[in-house]
Amino acid sequence: MSLADFPSWALFATILALTVLSACFSSSETAMMALNGLILETLETIPEANLCLQVDEFRIETLQIGDNVVKHCRVAPASAAA
Repeated sequence: MSLADFPSWALFATILALTVLSACFSSSETAMMALNGLILETLETIPEANLCLQVDEFRIETLQIGDNVVKHCRVAPASAAA
């Protein structure tokens, strides 16, 4: 069976669905990289161990650091963290 055997509408629908799904993953990765950038800009260095910091009205707690990036963190309103 080849791609020529499938109706063109099915191929188009598949391409559209995959494009939408890839956009979701890209935005998540982009958001995490932006958050990582904010942490690094605030600290002006890559943290060597997990820590907590406050940026504006948010408390950011790093949970996993590796490969020169903050891989996982928890963000909460500063008032809720107190």
